[in-house]
Amino acid sequence: MVGQLEADAFEQKRFLDMHRSTLSKVDVFANFAERAHSGTVRTSANWLRHKRSFKVALEMVREHWFWGALIAIIFGVWNYRDQIAEIWNWLMKLSGKAH
Repeated sequence: MVGQLEADAFEQKRFLDMHRSTLSKVDVFANFAERAHSGTVRTSANWLRHKRSFKVALEMVREHWFWGALIAIIFGVWNYRDQIAEIWNWLMKLSGKAH
């Protein structure tokens, strides 16, 4: 039962029907919660739309070492870009490829 049907059932004191309706709603919610917990929820959303939130990105970094390492490398390269450029130029000079 939904909406007005549930309100009518209450006024008509059909408590057993209301109880059954509540149990079926709780069963649906419990089924969803169980699937969400086990990671088996299936939706019609595509991967790109589902994976683009900041929260999901943080969760991916937390759960898998690869993403954390990739971010650490990117930040490391960004922070030391000047030193990396100097080393690159020095190596190019040693190899004779610098102008």
